[in-house]
Amino acid sequence: MKDISDRKYAYAVDLGSTTIDAAIVEIETGKRLAERSFKNRQSLYGSDIINRILAATRDRGKLTSMKAMVSDDLMRNASEMLKDLSLKKDDIKKICICGNATMISILLEYDIESMGHAPFDTRLHESVICPSDLLFADDFFCGAQLILTGTASAFIGGDVLAGMAYIEKKLINDCQNEHDMDCLRKIKNWMLLDLGTNGEMVLCSEGKYFATSASCGPAFEGSLRRQHVYGSGALSAIALGLKTKNILRNGALKPPFDEKGITISNVRLNSDIIREIFLAKAAIRTGIDFLLAEAGTSADSLDTVFLAGGFGFYLDLDTAYYLGLLPKTFDGRVIVIGNSSLEGACCICKDTCFLSLIDDYIVNNKINVLQLADRESYQEALMENAYAAGGGMMF
Repeated sequence: MKDISDRKYAYAVDLGSTTIDAAIVEIETGKRLAERSFKNRQSLYGSDIINRILAATRDRGKLTSMKAMVSDDLMRNASEMLKDLSLKKDDIKKICICGNATMISILLEYDIESMGHAPFDTRLHESVICPSDLLFADDFFCGAQLILTGTASAFIGGDVLAGMAYIEKKLINDCQNEHDMDCLRKIKNWMLLDLGTNGEMVLCSEGKYFATSASCGPAFEGSLRRQHVYGSGALSAIALGLKTKNILRNGALKPPFDEKGITISNVRLNSDIIREIFLAKAAIRTGIDFLLAEAGTSADSLDTVFLAGGFGFYLDLDTAYYLGLLPKTFDGRVIVIGNSSLEGACCICKDTCFLSLIDDYIVNNKINVLQLADRESYQEALMENAYAAGGGMMF
């Protein structure tokens, strides 16, 4: 076995509201040595961000409790991975945690009440670099540096910004040094779709950035969990139901399934589940349409669409096009990149210039953040995009 005892290591974390992904990284090379995923126990205070904000607002003790949940779980997770690698806690010299504005604000124990209502102000702005004892017990990551990513708005947090930095500096810029004419260096206009509990999306058009967040609730990342079925599986089942006409073009179930529900590809569906899924996919499509309109461009002008997030990783693209979740003109332009937030966290651990890029987005207000709910035509567009395979949903 190769001796790694004299090397320096980092702990990289994507702090999602539903799932936490973490990795042990060799700082010099950026290589991941171990990676694990586990549930965010903060869901005890609500499956979505708003309910957690409300819980912390009503009782500040719950804010402290939510911070402790993350701290305890990260220490346990890190201990397990370090043990598997025959490393010690003192071998960790840097910790980088990427997350949305609420998740990071909870770790800092900021007052988050204003993030739960318009105009959705956040105290968190630039990234925070501090000693590890802010979050962990003094003797755990003793002397390690803790990096908490900043946020562009209450809805576009460090997880999305880390994904942007990973795309621009790693996927695109690094490729410019290669000689392969088919590499990503030709990309000028691109979109990042980070599809998980929420649908965050960023459009880079002619060097300008536009971003928004579509509230999907648990429909994609947590949908049908009791059946061990997730959003991608539910979408595929619904698409098959439409093709076989057991689900009607208006979204209703064909009799006699309208009363008892239907099982398609081992997925049990009823009218409420179908409605939830279609409202969530409509939120994503509406966000995409509004971003393109705001930038004055079209879907076929994009060089590449980077698809990230837990739901995005398993999404069947043909199903996404058929149901209208994604424009059909995205076909042939989509690259699945997995967890872009964790990729960004790993990059930050290796090279702090990635963090500088994130703070550049923030400090220089480079991102035009759209509040979809404030747009007059949003609700109308949302209902139109709830159409399944050309047929309208009836609500």
